[in-house]
Amino acid sequence: MTAQNLSAAHGEVILFEKLSFNLKKGEILLVKGPNGIGKTTLLKILAKLQTPLHGSIKGNDHLTYLGVEQGLKLNMTPLENLKAWQWLYGKDDNSQNLQVLKIFDLHHLMLSPCHHLSTGQRQRLHIAKLYLTKAPLWILDEPAVNLDKDGLKILQNLIVKHTAAEGKVIIAAPDTSWIKGETLDLGKQGHGA
Repeated sequence: MTAQNLSAAHGEVILFEKLSFNLKKGEILLVKGPNGIGKTTLLKILAKLQTPLHGSIKGNDHLTYLGVEQGLKLNMTPLENLKAWQWLYGKDDNSQNLQVLKIFDLHHLMLSPCHHLSTGQRQRLHIAKLYLTKAPLWILDEPAVNLDKDGLKILQNLIVKHTAAEGKVIIAAPDTSWIKGETLDLGKQGHGA
């Protein structure tokens, strides 16, 4: 994935200008900086959910984007949420869902409505979707938010396994000390809102 001369604004405020980077197979890019600096905007641009003011992106055709908004249906169970997510992405194979819920320590809650889950358990279910995707590029906005130590370890292992298989990961968060990768500090690049 290559980004060249990306610029973005929020209203009249320029968030970043002339931002360029190259992400290769097996690499992790950590986008950091304070709140309001443009991390989520950059991720949405990279995921083709928003258009940059200027610049171009190549090599982001097959990706999975997980935003801060969890996108879970709270009246549905974890099992139903995974099935819905697979259906949304054109997958009919639900055979891995129970295994995924075990990996994320949610199997004992698989038939409980998600509104009964804690915030951390909901975040685990949100990132469990990554286990089911075959996309080589993962774009993750604050994936560690609300995770306890065990949940964070599961996330770390998932990312390490993905990059070991030549996957690419872009993570935006105010604190990225929990994972290693190349750092893009928008606090030094951008202007902020």
